[in-house]
Amino acid sequence: MPIVYLGTVGRTTLSPNDEEGICVSQGESRSWVDDFHMSDGILFSEGEASERGFTVKGNYNAPSGSPWAWKTVVEVIDKDNITITAYNIKPDGSEAKAVET
Repeated sequence: MPIVYLGTVGRTTLSPNDEEGICVSQGESRSWVDDFHMSDGILFSEGEASERGFTVKGNYNAPSGSPWAWKTVVEVIDKDNITITAYNIKPDGSEAKAVET
């Protein structure tokens, strides 16, 4: 089932009509389409299911030349709510929270 969410960056509103933030899940693999960050690329991630959601990680090429990673954690809060937390992971393995919604 696709997960689509809205957001803003500065004063720019991201919406599904702009194909921003579309996560398509199948099994333990996920794909991410985001023309704001990924241009015309797709971030493919893999991971594990948890008791209340899943965690996946994929790599992307950064301008520095070394690949970085993007980790997404989806937690089901209740039947009407989920929390999506994403982390940027530097080539040295250090993580920084990027988004939580």
